[in-house]
Amino acid sequence: MSSIVRSTPRSIAQADVPSDVWLGIIVHLEALDVLLLQSLLYDTLHDRSVWTSVLQRGCSRDGVYFPSYPVDEMDVKRLQRAALGPYRLYKLVESCSAHSSNPPPLAHASSTRLTTPIVQLAETEATFLVPGGRYLLVGDIVALSLWDLGPPDFSASCEPLLVARTAIPSHHVLQNDWRPQLSVRARADDTLQVALAVGNVLLSVYHINPSQPSPSFRCIATLPVDFTSHPGLDSASRALSSSDDVVLLALGAACGSFVWNFREGWYGFGPRRSELFWVGNNVSHHE
Repeated sequence: MSSIVRSTPRSIAQADVPSDVWLGIIVHLEALDVLLLQSLLYDTLHDRSVWTSVLQRGCSRDGVYFPSYPVDEMDVKRLQRAALGPYRLYKLVESCSAHSSNPPPLAHASSTRLTTPIVQLAETEATFLVPGGRYLLVGDIVALSLWDLGPPDFSASCEPLLVARTAIPSHHVLQNDWRPQLSVRARADDTLQVALAVGNVLLSVYHINPSQPSPSFRCIATLPVDFTSHPGLDSASRALSSSDDVVLLALGAACGSFVWNFREGWYGFGPRRSELFWVGNNVSHHE
């Protein structure tokens, strides 16, 4: 009778698993799990490309604009800190919650003050801070501007930088001083699609990718619409939203909405505002 040879179980770090297999696994893990696994697979996981992938996946999951992070300039430690940001925020909020025995004050980590005269941030301007906290869009009847407030983890030490600015084309509908509206969404190629409504009303759609060299606004489409003769309109009743192909402008409960498909070139009045569900920066129609 042959004897039974008992083998000693090997740890996960000793297992004959190729590095590319581990890399294929970790892209599906949460950042905290990857950090814990790194203690066993240090040589494989302590790598910039690994943590860049982890950070990119987290940004995609949380709706954060990935180009907000200058990953080419970030070392492994900095990438780890960025990827673990949501977890650290959760732990911070938890430690400051009401059930904590001695809750410390919850203060912001950094602040940026815009002192440049171009940016007045008045009621006659619309602003949109792109998720990620780095890029700020400002629009009015004169111009559309994109500002770089600095990387999310170093914004306090950076002066705001004007990335790009484009003039709004002159039109008679701009004589009305309705408060502008902005709607911004990130496309799959990291291009920011910016919809702007100014005056009464000039609708415009622009594309810009701030991660590209010498970024500039590219006007995709413009539509002037004069609503001055339409009853029930006022500057406080408008809201703007957009999808990949459509811009929707809410005109007030009595007037419904205005829909513009800037890809196909058609437009018209849509359902009333009460018939729409607004979810974040997206619009869905309730039948």
